[in-house]
Amino acid sequence: MAEIRRIAAECLARRDAKQAEKARLNPMLVQLGLPSTNGHSEHHRGEPDGSLEPAFAPELLLAAPGRRWYPVIDYSRCTNCMECLDFCLFGVYGVDSLDRILVESQDNCKKGCPACSRVCPEQAIMFPDYKSPAIAGAAVGSAGSLKIDLTKLFGGEVKDAVAQAVLERDRELVADGRDAVGMAVGLPKRQASKSAEPKDELDKLMDDLDALGL
Repeated sequence: MAEIRRIAAECLARRDAKQAEKARLNPMLVQLGLPSTNGHSEHHRGEPDGSLEPAFAPELLLAAPGRRWYPVIDYSRCTNCMECLDFCLFGVYGVDSLDRILVESQDNCKKGCPACSRVCPEQAIMFPDYKSPAIAGAAVGSAGSLKIDLTKLFGGEVKDAVAQAVLERDRELVADGRDAVGMAVGLPKRQASKSAEPKDELDKLMDDLDALGL
């Protein structure tokens, strides 16, 4: 019986030694892969056995991440009027369990399109780093936060923020192969029904510019 145990121990030691030598000569490598166009991870490509070699480049770990484009809601300004939900036709917005507006599908947002921010009556929708301070999140009431396009001052094709938003939305709809809807869909309910307010200095300035035909 003792001899059988000795032989078994020798066999185990010999097996362990072979495995250790094999691991030394063929170290295990962690394969990193990126999704291929067919949705599968390409771990190898071009190997002698016909498999695929790694599609992941180590330098990608150090590369700067790509900038994503999606709206950010400032809930300190938001009144939950849902105008952004009505206006956006790309499924970006949704509501939570408390029926509060939220950005539900960030990646559905069309890069470079800030149309929903233009129709928000409280300037609660922001796109950080956008060229217009109002859309980028400037403080409400500051001169930089006024949502005025240069076209409004210099006689361009668009005369107000809502019309500009409609133009931007239609452009993205057509790019998606859908029909433009113009003013027929999702116009801001609150702004459309808003009673006329006394004109301030800015309104008077705009009236003067319009009178000059600018």
